[in-house]
Amino acid sequence: VTDWLTPETAAECREAFRKFDKDGNGFLDLDELIAVLTATHRTYTRPELQLAIDTIAGEPGTPGLTFEQFAALLQIKMAADSQNRLRARFQLFDADNSGDISYDELKACLQGIDGLLTTSELDEMMKRCDVDGDGRISYEEFIAMV
Repeated sequence: VTDWLTPETAAECREAFRKFDKDGNGFLDLDELIAVLTATHRTYTRPELQLAIDTIAGEPGTPGLTFEQFAALLQIKMAADSQNRLRARFQLFDADNSGDISYDELKACLQGIDGLLTTSELDEMMKRCDVDGDGRISYEEFIAMV
């Protein structure tokens, strides 16, 4: 379950788990989970967190999570955070909020940064990214690019 963690992150997660497992029973109950997630700037409402616990544990009304289950919860949250960051970056390029990045929007963003790209480099980037050839970069094409 923790294969996705770097050794440093795994150590930090284990330390957080131990620190917040106040009763030392090897489980983080709902209140302990709220405390650790708040301390790591991840927020859930109580019902959201209970649903997450039930989903990860595989049965309703589960009182808490083991370390492996806790790591799985963090993985889900980190993946969602990553998606949100990618969406925000896409929206920086999509100036007209059309849901696609036009050639002009790409040009405005990339050539505006101290002439970061030449016109031919920009043309090549658009050609590589615009997989379906419609002249616009969709969110899915953007994700594939980054």
